[in-house]
Amino acid sequence: MSESSLREATPTNVGKQRILFLGSSKRLLHTREWAAAQGFQVVGEPVAGVDCVIADEDVLDGICTPAQSVQLAEARSRGLDCLSPEEGRRRLAETGHEGEYVGDFLPAPGGGQAQAWIF
Repeated sequence: MSESSLREATPTNVGKQRILFLGSSKRLLHTREWAAAQGFQVVGEPVAGVDCVIADEDVLDGICTPAQSVQLAEARSRGLDCLSPEEGRRRLAETGHEGEYVGDFLPAPGGGQAQAWIF
C-alpha cells in the first residue's frame, strides 16, 4: 500500500480514529487496551470511519471465523491497513495520540468493559 490509511493526529481528527480489532490472542487484547488508553476508538464492525484493522496473525493469514474473514475482506477492499498487533501498536504510537478518560463503551474481551477516551 503506497499510502497509509492511518492519519497523523491533527486538530481536526484527534480522537476520531477508529480501529477494528479481529481475534482474541493476549497480544491483540493488550494492543486493544493500549489503543483505547491512547484515545483511539475501538470498534467491533468495519464502518465508514474505520482507519485500520489490527488482527491476530492467524486472522491475517485467513485462519479465522467466516465473520472475521468477511470483515477483513471488506477492510482490504476499502484499502485499509490490516496490521498485526505489534505493527499496529507501533504505527498507532507514531500518530501521537493522548486522551482523556470519559467512561466505558464496549464490552471488553472476557467480560467487563473497555475504557473510552476522547479529546
